[in-house]
Amino acid sequence: FGRVEVFIHTDDSPTDTSVRLVCQDRDALTLGGLTTAWTTQTAVTNVDAGFDCTVLVADSAGDVGPAGRVESCGRTVIEWDALAGQGDAWEVEVGTLRTEACSGCTDPSSPDHDPTAVVDDGSCTYP
Repeated sequence: FGRVEVFIHTDDSPTDTSVRLVCQDRDALTLGGLTTAWTTQTAVTNVDAGFDCTVLVADSAGDVGPAGRVESCGRTVIEWDALAGQGDAWEVEVGTLRTEACSGCTDPSSPDHDPTAVVDDGSCTYP
């Protein structure tokens, strides 16, 4: 499986904005209901490798939407600037990605250590 991390940079009215990660036509992650203005908020989820995902940004008040980025296995795959207001509630697609595998043994003291692994999958063994 792989790891997907979503970062959004809130504006002066963060409560009306959200970001959704939709993989294989199902919500995999939603980052919304934020309360702190002018900060970066983060959410992480593990997703099966090879899934096609869409990133959607929404604003229920119709004003400016947040800037942000999406990382897959620690690598930035989608970035967007603050989105212009639409006057009414809106949701737009800011990018798509295919999840990649990055799980394995993350413990460097194990003989099974995989230096490319980002997510520990329980495969570490010890002598």
